[in-house]
Amino acid sequence: MLTGGAWLKRAAVRRWVIVGAAGAVVVAAGASVAVALGGDRAPAPPRTPTAGAAAPAVHAAPMPAQCKTWTCTKAQSADLGGGYTITMWHAGRAGDFHTKPIVELARGGAAVQWWMWPEGYGWAGDLTCKANAPEPNCMLTDGDGAHSAAAQLVVLRGGKLVAPKGAAVVADLPTVVVRDLDGDGYLDVVALDSDYTPSFAQGHLFWNTFRFAGERLTSTGCVRRAAPSDPAPTHTATGPCPNH
Repeated sequence: MLTGGAWLKRAAVRRWVIVGAAGAVVVAAGASVAVALGGDRAPAPPRTPTAGAAAPAVHAAPMPAQCKTWTCTKAQSADLGGGYTITMWHAGRAGDFHTKPIVELARGGAAVQWWMWPEGYGWAGDLTCKANAPEPNCMLTDGDGAHSAAAQLVVLRGGKLVAPKGAAVVADLPTVVVRDLDGDGYLDVVALDSDYTPSFAQGHLFWNTFRFAGERLTSTGCVRRAAPSDPAPTHTATGPCPNH
């Protein structure tokens, strides 16, 4: 059994240990200049964080050689997220049917991919994109031939633009509307087609909706455009389409 004096001394030691432990926590968290518990050495000065490893340099891909003669000019850009940007470049002058649209993918401001769309006119291409999607994707649209229009979906996948071969549409008339018809995040197409009855100029017109799925743009059906003021559908059509 401890006498009164011994008990008080032991309690004092316990109080000192508790306070010292708290002080040790402060040393660890705040880099205090107090002496660490159980020794007479001052704590090491706070560590200076070292800079992280520099990000690998992005080497810019060269612009297509055709642009030297076609005189390519930046027409439209869209942010795809993750530091990626897609740009449509126009090539040549209006009426020059030898040129084609040029598409650039850049990361951090440096070009990482160039692609020449084999359809369309080089001087009139357009770009519609959805970055907030299962995969960032864009629809390229342009005139095609004497009185048609073309559309091509491209997807940002694995750091590259992918243009599925089956994700292309050519409309009978120079009218294509880009929409997400089913709300799945991938862009779809509404094309204006004709039944060519009795001729192209006098034919009946139909809105033809194409939905992207399975790496393809597939027609879901048509709806008659009775008047020029009839708007393009906002959802997939299911009616019969004209026979060409």
